[in-house]
Amino acid sequence: SASDDGTVRVWSASGKCLAILASPGKGAFTSLLAVGSTVWGSAVGGTMVWDACTRALLREIPSDGSGYVTNTLIVAKNVVNRVWAAGNGGRIAAWNAETELRGDDVAA
Repeated sequence: SASDDGTVRVWSASGKCLAILASPGKGAFTSLLAVGSTVWGSAVGGTMVWDACTRALLREIPSDGSGYVTNTLIVAKNVVNRVWAAGNGGRIAAWNAETELRGDDVAA
């Protein structure tokens, strides 16, 4: 679960909190998405990608300052996992979730 306190909590099926992932300085989480073996969390200050098994932070994508991410989704999973993020600043960003991270801006 993602929270406005800047954390993502990992829960067991029985409701026990297994881990707390923090977003130092990123602010409240606004979106959370599981993509394969990764978890993508978008906060006011940017997006973070964790390994779902080890809970290690894999990547940080800083906000470009045009707003914050309000929604994320997987697009074209049958070809390649791409994560699209839409924000309140009128921009849509797309990332390839399977190779080294590179953001592509798409006109909103």
